[in-house]
Amino acid sequence: MSAEEQVQAQDSTIVEEKVYIGNVDYGTTEEELRELLTGYDIEQVELPKRTIRKRGKPSQVSLGYAFVTFKTKEEAAKVIKEFDNKVFKDREIYTRQALPPTEKKPKAKKPKSKTKKAPKKDDTADNATTTSSAATTDNSASEENGEIKPKSIKGSAKKSKPKKDKKPKQEKVPLEEGVPSKTTVFITNLDVEVTPKELREEFQELNPQWVSIPKKTIPFHIIKKLRKEKVPIKTRGRGIGFVRFGSEEDQKAAVAKMDKKEIHGKPITVAIAIDSNIPKETEENENENGNENEV
Repeated sequence: MSAEEQVQAQDSTIVEEKVYIGNVDYGTTEEELRELLTGYDIEQVELPKRTIRKRGKPSQVSLGYAFVTFKTKEEAAKVIKEFDNKVFKDREIYTRQALPPTEKKPKAKKPKSKTKKAPKKDDTADNATTTSSAATTDNSASEENGEIKPKSIKGSAKKSKPKKDKKPKQEKVPLEEGVPSKTTVFITNLDVEVTPKELREEFQELNPQWVSIPKKTIPFHIIKKLRKEKVPIKTRGRGIGFVRFGSEEDQKAAVAKMDKKEIHGKPITVAIAIDSNIPKETEENENENGNENEV
């Protein structure tokens, strides 16, 4: 049983008529985009924006990318091929097929439990009960100055430890709401056998600061079965990677120089990464020795 048969990858559905345009100048208008794409049958242009406050007043600011929907998927494919890495308003834009937005599932609210308060007892009855029990039990009460006082029992009341508040998990930001990175590139069509060390060597001329190749996850029941059979499993990549550089100039140079370059016989695709999808450096799986981990 090979490791490829043991791992199941999930691919997002691509909207074939819709094109994602990245690294767009922040001042670009819808009319300017339509003029750039003159000759194509455009159905819709989207320039996502977010609201910020300047001097107490709300203001709309572009996110630096756009979505353009065409009448046919053939037109969209032509635009991706023609305008990828083209300079528009002094910026090198890149084009990709758009992915559908991720749906956020609403969290189910837990019903609040209503606790009923116990009714108050009659003070006269309580005093009578306390006096009678104190008079009949020598071990539980002591007499002092004509008054009966109950003895304190050690350990009867336990101190409850304060509960620590759990930190809420950070939800991933959808791709269309992310911000293009100024230092990191996103690599696709990467051979699953490529190691972080090999990827670093390919980009060595541009002095990469950080390299990450996310690994495929293997179901626990398969790991358990193969351990029982004493079969080693080599973890493989998911076909994508991230490389961070020291400056925006090195990042753009990497896109221009390394895009379509062959690694292990496969032409890779190098594009500007979206900050919301870059893994944290604490989760980096870079292995300087270039060896694959075995389960």
